[in-house]
Amino acid sequence: MQASEVAPAAPPKAQVADKPADSTVKRARYDVAILQALDKVTAETVRFEAAVGQPVRYKTLVFTVKACEQAAADEPMEDSIAYMTIDSQPKPTPGRPTPAPRQVFRGWMYASSPGLNPLQHPVYDAWLITCKANAPVMAPAAVSPPAGTKPATLAGKAAKPTAPAAKPAASEPKPVALKPAVSAKPAMPPMPANPPNP
Repeated sequence: MQASEVAPAAPPKAQVADKPADSTVKRARYDVAILQALDKVTAETVRFEAAVGQPVRYKTLVFTVKACEQAAADEPMEDSIAYMTIDSQPKPTPGRPTPAPRQVFRGWMYASSPGLNPLQHPVYDAWLITCKANAPVMAPAAVSPPAGTKPATLAGKAAKPTAPAAKPAASEPKPVALKPAVSAKPAMPPMPANPPNP
């Protein structure tokens, strides 16, 4: 075989697939997750809000939501999804060192399928209800004096100088007060003292 008969192979043409236009809809992100917790011992349930990035304590559990999303319009099922960590840490007692937290859950929780990735704890159960946007703080409307009065006085009374109101910090949400929603237990009939013998 002669060298002239062997020619270098031409590089194959790059197979570039036509990229379709990006028509996927992104999930909407929210800054507050609504969670529900159950104390299996006392049957006490409580529903509370946890702002993203702000730890919230329920008894010995500390919830920290990292992200909260709603399913996009092009997804087959409407759902709320939250990524969170849950730590177990007893409340500090005076005179004793604070025990180190122990992580009992880390992952995504799905509102439509609470059993898909559940919290596995012997005393407590918790699940995601939904995600929501934090409501903006509404400033009180300024009261304008009636027509014909001087700006410094209102109805003949001297206006008192007021200190400017401190604006709430946007990054510091108000602490969440957990109000337990105790479910009523059904009344059980009394047991007979001596059951009848058959």
